[in-house]
Amino acid sequence: MTDNMQYCKYYRGENECSEKWKGTIQGRFWHGEMMFVTNNIPMDTYKQYAKDVLKNMKGEKRRNFLSYTEEQRAILIYIESLYSKWCPYDDLGWIWEY
Repeated sequence: MTDNMQYCKYYRGENECSEKWKGTIQGRFWHGEMMFVTNNIPMDTYKQYAKDVLKNMKGEKRRNFLSYTEEQRAILIYIESLYSKWCPYDDLGWIWEY
């Protein structure tokens, strides 16, 4: 376990996603958090990415993004980049439901 797991909302070290979340947005979040933790993604790097993204946000998106902790924003940016890489045509509007 890495220290990053303490910032996760869904992933708690399980080997598989809970049945109740499979095929749901929560399941996507679980998967992204699991990848963040198990691949030892550097939190500080993604905190900086999140700060850079925040500079270009305005209005409601900015307010919503600021409602998350700095660490949660880092994980959200990682999840967004993970899914945009593997599903580039997916509407990533769901990412704001974290």
